[in-house]
Amino acid sequence: MENKELTEVLGEALGGLLGMFQALLQDEVFLSIARLMGRDSRSQENLSLWTLWTLHESVPYARDAGFWDRVKSALDQIDEAAANVRKHRHKRIAHFDLPVTLGKAILPAVTFKEIRELLEQIEAFLNLFYWEFGEITMDFNALLAYDITEKAEVTTYKARAYDLLEAEGVIPKWEWKRRVGK
Repeated sequence: MENKELTEVLGEALGGLLGMFQALLQDEVFLSIARLMGRDSRSQENLSLWTLWTLHESVPYARDAGFWDRVKSALDQIDEAAANVRKHRHKRIAHFDLPVTLGKAILPAVTFKEIRELLEQIEAFLNLFYWEFGEITMDFNALLAYDITEKAEVTTYKARAYDLLEAEGVIPKWEWKRRVGK
């Protein structure tokens, strides 16, 4: 989604399948973020970022006197930044809100940039704890270390090259199908 040209090429080759994958991945990201931000209710405790905040009562010691203030401030910022994601999770994904489903109510747009910034805020929040209690930080950005779309991209470009060669009459129509059968 960051590379417009690649998105267009994949969209041209994969059509509705790419859109379906994007929608599924978006919903999974929204659900994951909403779970991380889920506050406890009267009936259940949640394992979320808020759970780390509750530690300030049982783990009052920290090397830095301002640690818990920074934790609360970071958590409040993440909570605010995740509001639109949580609204999507609540009204569109979890409950099929009738006005939203019928198109009578519009949900706020959530951009890729907002999601990336939110994930970076969550990473910084977790690193507050890693640094305070272990004097290390973690790089949670695993997706950049391994390009998950690389194989799809290569396959799409190969198929596009084949289509061009076929259109120019360089290779016979359906040559790929004959070769796959070997």
